[in-house]
Amino acid sequence: TQTQQLTYHVITTELLNFNPTYLVNGVDKIDDLLFFTDDYNPPRKINVTRGYEQPDPITDVDQIVELDISVIKPQPMEAPSFILSQASGEENYIQDSFICFAYRYKYRDGEYSALSQFTEPAFTPDIFNLDISSNLNDGMLNVNNSAEIFFETGSENVTAIDVVFKSSSSNIIYVIEKLDKSDLGYQNNSTESIIFRNGDIYTILSEGEILRLYDNVPRLAKAQTIMGGRLMYGNYLEGRDLIDENGSKVFIDYDVSIVSEEAKFSELNVQLPYSSYEYYFQGVPPFTSVIPEAMVHIDTTSIDPLLLKSGAIISFKVTVDPYPISGSDYIVPNGLIEGSSFVIQFTHTLDQNYTSVFDALNSQAWKSQVGGLGNYQENPSQWNQGSSFTDVFNSATATPTSQGQQPPIEPYRSGRGDSTITCYESDTPNTSSVYLGADTPDRITFIPNAIQYQEVNDTSKNQYYQYFKITRAEATFFSEGISKSLHSNRDYQVGIVYQDKEGRQTTALTSLNSTIHVPAQNSDSTNSAKVTIPQGMLPPSWADRYKFVMKPSQSEYETIFATIFYVDEQSADVWIKLEGEQKNKISVGQELIVKSDSNGALDSLVTTTILDL
Repeated sequence: TQTQQLTYHVITTELLNFNPTYLVNGVDKIDDLLFFTDDYNPPRKINVTRGYEQPDPITDVDQIVELDISVIKPQPMEAPSFILSQASGEENYIQDSFICFAYRYKYRDGEYSALSQFTEPAFTPDIFNLDISSNLNDGMLNVNNSAEIFFETGSENVTAIDVVFKSSSSNIIYVIEKLDKSDLGYQNNSTESIIFRNGDIYTILSEGEILRLYDNVPRLAKAQTIMGGRLMYGNYLEGRDLIDENGSKVFIDYDVSIVSEEAKFSELNVQLPYSSYEYYFQGVPPFTSVIPEAMVHIDTTSIDPLLLKSGAIISFKVTVDPYPISGSDYIVPNGLIEGSSFVIQFTHTLDQNYTSVFDALNSQAWKSQVGGLGNYQENPSQWNQGSSFTDVFNSATATPTSQGQQPPIEPYRSGRGDSTITCYESDTPNTSSVYLGADTPDRITFIPNAIQYQEVNDTSKNQYYQYFKITRAEATFFSEGISKSLHSNRDYQVGIVYQDKEGRQTTALTSLNSTIHVPAQNSDSTNSAKVTIPQGMLPPSWADRYKFVMKPSQSEYETIFATIFYVDEQSADVWIKLEGEQKNKISVGQELIVKSDSNGALDSLVTTTILDL
């Protein structure tokens, strides 16, 4: 009205779909966004400062889609995926936390979608290890401290991605990264990834985002207004009828059953005694030394080759003890005395099926995770920036401190060699990494690197060497990855949720056979729920996808370990000695479920009441 100019912002042949019977009664402009609704099409909006592509002049086909003008903005349809790894450095901020990841989209006009589904917890437990001083399972720690998170970049309407995480014990959502597609060169509808190490300070999203399952925009609306700075709709239609493609009411009739399998993991035998290894360096001067207990073998003959499938896990944990630095009087790494030790762990998930352990341990995926040339073996300042097993080992060996009249020294490189493989000043690929592989078909062999030092600012490169002995090693094979199991003595109810293409979801729908009970005799098994959808159970005609949700009958619980008890001969009461933190978990009058006794796991439900402390 001020310029007497008429501007066409959006021209389509079909998409706008105006109907003279349904007038556009609701129109509001917020900044540059013009919102309108007609009770015939979904609520829409356009940006009055942006041009929209017109129909093809030859084919007359629309060049824009509903998402270009719709108010609703779909969230990512899938949860992100992740791969856990062990980054170098001692920090492990997720060692005792169950962290889950999700992400959301930022759209072209500044709108944010709801969050995607969260992933399963990024947690790989260590081998069970009951600490006799506290009676706590020290193995219930995350062996990984880093994760690579994979996500979809979305369509051309998505301009940025927020990757987030939350702890299972909190509803606070933290933003890991705000990723601008244009700045990072991300292509549309592609898969990208970021590394998460949980060592930064993160921004926090509103707690309400945890309850925002989808963008709650009505399907149709007759009225629209602005109130309190918020866009509001009236006389609107939401929700959908559960009608299948035949026009019949959807009949929810799935069946839930229990699948119990023997836990599929095995501890591999460590071959003792530990072997010696001859380190050989060709430099100024040449140096060779036979180091006792510097090699360990893990027997893998117990692994069935048929179980070497994609997703299976081989976990290796070793305790390493430094020898004194050769020809010197230095304090060994971390300022500790000889006899101190450090523990490093390697967990590898098979990337494909293999026919033998030898093939799996000589695959490119295994070698890449172990590390080699290109993993900064000759650049100590970058040892703590890599994520390979060699980087983890190198970064665990800190610079020794001088003692007495010894000049200060600094690490020069990490390497190894024997009488057949020479380790030169410039390392070759097969000597720059620790050895963790299969030198014979039936065993895993581990050989730690030697750390080579030189005097600070010494151009003559007077060299010192430090070697390491292996004081303990253990390995475990998980044929189907880390076992996840439903608890025994629990009831579980399974529901089904349908979702349309815009992300709107139904409530959890249940059948008559939606509840299962996991009995006590399944306590030592890997338990899961199997859902069977009969052929006659058709989904709603509008459904784009579905998911299952599960609710247990009991959520919080404490686990108590005890190894010492005695029976009062007069009263027949059983007294149990509680160690460490165990005594803080219980109170008089509580009822306990006895899961196992000195004979092993119980196959029936046994309860007892605490009479006294």
